[in-house]
Amino acid sequence: MVYLDGVLVGTTPLFRLAIPAGDHQLTLVNEARSVDVAEDITIDEGRAHKLKLLLAPEQVPETLLDSANSSAEVECVDDEDAGFVSVQTTPWSRVWLNGKLVGVTPLFQQRVRAGEHALRFMGRDGQVQAMRLMVTPGEVVKVTLTLTPADGLGLR
Repeated sequence: MVYLDGVLVGTTPLFRLAIPAGDHQLTLVNEARSVDVAEDITIDEGRAHKLKLLLAPEQVPETLLDSANSSAEVECVDDEDAGFVSVQTTPWSRVWLNGKLVGVTPLFQQRVRAGEHALRFMGRDGQVQAMRLMVTPGEVVKVTLTLTPADGLGLR
């Protein structure tokens, strides 16, 4: 459930919600998973905002971390240096980009700096797959794959 200033406004994913300019509190609640997260937001007059909150477990299996980039911070990418990555997996999966959890599939046009990137996927049943890809400025790289069954390594 998604609440804006304490009033229920819908469920996720939530698109094109008209919010008056000013300061607000956005709250996400999932009682079944004991999630109750509040985020303070500020909406500027006449501007569209995109808010993406990723609720993920604090413990991430080490096998999914790219050790060279596991402490990388989110970075701003200039338009002339940007490309995009879109990902679809069967079954759905969590997606790590350069060691950072960025979302779940389908993942649509994740903005990245042009160059080589590491992708790792963890399926709902523990399937793990990884790949590297090259992105050029302005390019949208589309990745579609079927995750293979877990190989008994106990990755869950």
